[in-house]
Amino acid sequence: MLSRKAFIFCLAFLFLMGSYSFQAPIGLAAATTGQTGAVNIQKLISDAIVANVANTGPDGVSKPYTVVIPPGTYRLASTISIKNATNLTIIADGVNIVMTKLTQAFIVSGCTNLTVQGLTLNYDPLPFTQGKVIAIDPITRAIDVKLDAGYPRKPYSRIEIYDPATKFQKAGISHLWESKAVMVDGTEDVVRVSNVGGGIAIGDLITLSVGVAHGINVGSSSGVTWRNVTVYTAPGAGYTDGGGRGGTHLDGFRIVRGPVPPGGVEVPLLTTVWDGIGIRNFAVGPIVENSIIENAGDDSFSIQTPGPIGVLKSEGDAIYIAFKDPTRTLQAGTRLRQFNDGPEVKALSSTKVDYNSVAIDPDLAAKIIAAQGTGDLWDIAENAVYRIQLDQPSPFQADQFIFTPDRMSSGFIFRNNQITSSYRGMLLKANDGLIENNIFRGSNKAIVITPEGQSDSHAGISNNLTIRNNRIINTGNHYFWPESEQAGAIALSASNVKSQLAFDNITIEGNTFDGVRGLNLNISNAKNVKVSGNTFLNTHNVSNGSNGAQFGIDPSTVIWVKDADMVSFVNNRIDKMGPYSTVPIRIMSGTSNITRAQGGVQVVRPDETVGYTIKNRNSGKALGIKENAAADGSNVEQRAYTGAVSQAWQFVDDGNGYYKIKNINSDKFMGISSPSMVDGAKNIIGSDNRASNQLWQLVYVGDGFYQIKNKQSWKLLGMSSGSTADGALSIQWAASGSTNQNWSLSIFVPFDITQTYSIINQNSEKALGAVNNSTESGASMEQRTYAGVPGQTWKFVDTGDGYCKIMNVNSGKFLDIASSSKDDGGQTIQWNETGGMSQQWELIDTDGGYFKIKNRNSGKMLGMTGRGLADGVLSLQWAASDSLSQNWLLSIAASNH
Repeated sequence: MLSRKAFIFCLAFLFLMGSYSFQAPIGLAAATTGQTGAVNIQKLISDAIVANVANTGPDGVSKPYTVVIPPGTYRLASTISIKNATNLTIIADGVNIVMTKLTQAFIVSGCTNLTVQGLTLNYDPLPFTQGKVIAIDPITRAIDVKLDAGYPRKPYSRIEIYDPATKFQKAGISHLWESKAVMVDGTEDVVRVSNVGGGIAIGDLITLSVGVAHGINVGSSSGVTWRNVTVYTAPGAGYTDGGGRGGTHLDGFRIVRGPVPPGGVEVPLLTTVWDGIGIRNFAVGPIVENSIIENAGDDSFSIQTPGPIGVLKSEGDAIYIAFKDPTRTLQAGTRLRQFNDGPEVKALSSTKVDYNSVAIDPDLAAKIIAAQGTGDLWDIAENAVYRIQLDQPSPFQADQFIFTPDRMSSGFIFRNNQITSSYRGMLLKANDGLIENNIFRGSNKAIVITPEGQSDSHAGISNNLTIRNNRIINTGNHYFWPESEQAGAIALSASNVKSQLAFDNITIEGNTFDGVRGLNLNISNAKNVKVSGNTFLNTHNVSNGSNGAQFGIDPSTVIWVKDADMVSFVNNRIDKMGPYSTVPIRIMSGTSNITRAQGGVQVVRPDETVGYTIKNRNSGKALGIKENAAADGSNVEQRAYTGAVSQAWQFVDDGNGYYKIKNINSDKFMGISSPSMVDGAKNIIGSDNRASNQLWQLVYVGDGFYQIKNKQSWKLLGMSSGSTADGALSIQWAASGSTNQNWSLSIFVPFDITQTYSIINQNSEKALGAVNNSTESGASMEQRTYAGVPGQTWKFVDTGDGYCKIMNVNSGKFLDIASSSKDDGGQTIQWNETGGMSQQWELIDTDGGYFKIKNRNSGKMLGMTGRGLADGVLSLQWAASDSLSQNWLLSIAASNH
């Protein structure tokens, strides 16, 4: 069975091969319209090309020529070929082409300035079937699906799950690329699908598809235009284009769900089996505008580049290179670089040589042998080795990877388009481009700018991009991918580039992010990034998912910046963060020259529906009311966080950027006594007086902290004399720049840390404890049926910054990960208190009374080995998933120890 990595590599190879396979169609049948009689579309087009060639001007270039295909429905059994046409326009308004075999509908090759207008493409039979889940076997991880009437009776194995209410891919479902389907014996319309993941329910809708060929395949062409074309489905990608100079124009190109098939009742759920539109290896970038892509079976739109070229040997003014893809070559005049600001050379000639004739360094040769069949960078094709004569001495060394900047689709434009699909909205490896006025809805990521883990070079790295005035709506809900760095609705990610920063000169301005799940904006490995005028609405209203978890990317923040230089923030607004975030922006390691991360990202509204803990930055202690008092005039004091009811506060929007801060226990509001204007005036609670002394403004100051400013006095909330003691009173004071006037907001969990708890796994319903009730450091943690023994009893110790330490009552030692491992499978142990982050844990509410327990050091979740159910199964850490073995119930122990 293919691993995900191998599967993705195979798909990429098929996509590439599809872009270069231009065999003439075989056995074209005459098409019939039923209205205009027999019309042979292939003959019409071929005759037009011949006439076009004959109609040349004095410069030898064909004059513009137009052919009109009569309107009607054409059922075709084989591919239409358009080859070597120049200045040809094909008018196909009202033409419906229905392919009766799962083959390519159009192959276009060697064309210049070709225009195709108005046709519609569909397939009968469809390249997919669909139905409804009627049975689930959780033990064997299999489901039975009753197929809808009118759809193929085929057990295709590329699986998608849909929400029956929205008819859109169901949120939270993992990739099902390794599932297998068979017809159930004795039935004609029931399919059994094995090896499925969690989250599927009876009544869910499902598509089962097969990928064999692209719908429209263009190659070795330039200046091709497709206008007002509709693709209902395709047994692969909808449209692919690559290998030529480029400059393709797609205007009003629609990939949308088609009509109900004959004999059917339910509308189709799927469009293309694979990607919607794929562009590859252009010199001149495409213009894609006024187009729609919905419910594609993979990425909606992508621009790919040739990728890295391996240097086998450097020899004076020549190099020996190898490609992964045996169809690739290198033309004379091609520029070559390792990095964009490094040395550049030109290829004068390219000569294919035998791999065994090149004297390769033994260490590199061993690396190549070890990589064969793995899909890794040095998994090269030994029949794709070339000697490249350069215009100057080679600046490259053996065992390096280089690239050409000449095939980066420079100058592309993607504007006024609508993407409604669950995979990546846009995958980008292109330069000098504009992404403007688009709507991305429902994608797992809207815009991903990444070389997809290639070499330590600038191969596939985008520069000089403007991303502006786009709307990004409800993204991040599908296909969690913790082992990928591609996290965020807009993501710049290229951790493979180690020697330099990757992306350069990126402008992200005027975009609206609305209802994004998890991280909104990821700026990693980039320089000269301008982030201005963006609005982030309704973020983090559902649990954050696990995208990027293995790279330590924090999904609970709105903006993430890591390994970046010269990043500026101006006039960005976060309007209402939901209960799964209180951190607007995180500036991580490897950053420099980050400007206005504080003032340039302003939080307008916290979530009014949840309670918050308000902690002082200086003391790490939480605001509350002494002895949980509820009377008017009670002082607001600080104490170590205990989860006491009076330590929960709610923000009530009063308009114009001000809030009333309500104590949830007493229903009274925080305000300055008297009301006073002087420094040192006490902060108390009182009934709502509708006065400005009870109104507060939140001013974000960075690193997850705020100033809390009183409207009446314009003074800041702080602690009396900067005290860090329990019981110290909160007061107002003029701004001093002290951390004593900074506050963090964290979601209040109704969880009393003065109590002792058992920790019960949701999947097994067994309790966490030390093996054999050991009190020794290093003892492993296991699950057993709860017996109320001290070894199954735990206390939670607040760290003051949103994390806690978890102490075993029996041993007095703390829950830890062996050797502070960050790897999946790291063993859970107990150890003496160290103060290290591997002993710090975050409790993440998953609804229904259960929590995930996330290690601060690794970012991974506490779970059980193999999701085991038996007594004695050891606990470990693993990247976040939808597994119930990562969910825990915290129950007050039967007796306090």
